[in-house]
Amino acid sequence: MKRGSFPCNVRESCLGQNGQKSEESMENIKMNRKQKIVRFLTLESPNSWKLLFYPGRIVLLLITMVPTVFALVFSLQDYNLAKVASRKFVFLKNYIDIFQDDRFWNSLKVTVGFTAGSLVVELILGMLIAICLSKKIKGKGLAQIGILLPMIITPVVVALYWKMFYDPQFGNLNYFLSLAGLGTIDPLSSRSWVLVGMIVVDIWEWTPYVALILLSGLQALPQEPYEAALVDGATKWQTYRYITLPLLKPIISIAVVFRFMDLFKWMDTVYVMTSGGPGIATETLSYYAYINNFKFLNVGYASAICIIMLLIVLVICNTVGKKILINRQEE
Repeated sequence: MKRGSFPCNVRESCLGQNGQKSEESMENIKMNRKQKIVRFLTLESPNSWKLLFYPGRIVLLLITMVPTVFALVFSLQDYNLAKVASRKFVFLKNYIDIFQDDRFWNSLKVTVGFTAGSLVVELILGMLIAICLSKKIKGKGLAQIGILLPMIITPVVVALYWKMFYDPQFGNLNYFLSLAGLGTIDPLSSRSWVLVGMIVVDIWEWTPYVALILLSGLQALPQEPYEAALVDGATKWQTYRYITLPLLKPIISIAVVFRFMDLFKWMDTVYVMTSGGPGIATETLSYYAYINNFKFLNVGYASAICIIMLLIVLVICNTVGKKILINRQEE
């Protein structure tokens, strides 16, 4: 027998053993894959967070970005549902027409006035409520439930309730005013009072939301600065001004951003209570876009208004967000 050569039976046995080993290794690989898939689906794998993260992200992308892209495309078109055949691209013409539209500027003024008035009062009242609820008082749990009730009610139901409350003949407002000898008033028919009346409705409904955000911030503040201030003999006002407010600035900024985004697209209460009236005294940007789309059937013009609203919200929210990040980095 030559050197380096093996008998046939030895060679076949070696090949058989190698084949068995390869089959076993393939089965082990398949089992490992199955185990990895099972662990991934049962959230036992370190990468299982992707199963929770990416589906939500995809859904969020579909319900936000896709309509936004469509609105952007429509805003560049002369698109009227009454004249679909004449639909064509006009590029920036809708935006030029908007900036020359007096009714648009009136809607912007109404929106800014409503947003500013509601936001300032809600922050002040929300802070007072949050400070009261952060103290140890009797009936604190019941008070929290009672305060949060307006926020839970559907906005349309709230609008119907306040519409009846403001009714000049059967509403409770004029009843209480007449008892006090102050005469009667019809807020929803007066151009001078209608926006104030609408601001009161929003304050009543959404101040609890601001109070809830600020209360969570107050409860998370460190106690060491307050103990040091107490030792130094600081008054309650000094403690609030120099300790509570600076520490609470990021939380206040978050409350401002959340409420600003909601107030700037204010629509449902206007639709139910005044329909933009009297005249156009309560016609906000959202309602103006609504009537252009669903009453005048001018989809392109309404889309351009919505894109302008989106840009305004993005600019203001990004500005506030950058300030929060800068302040945190400095700290």
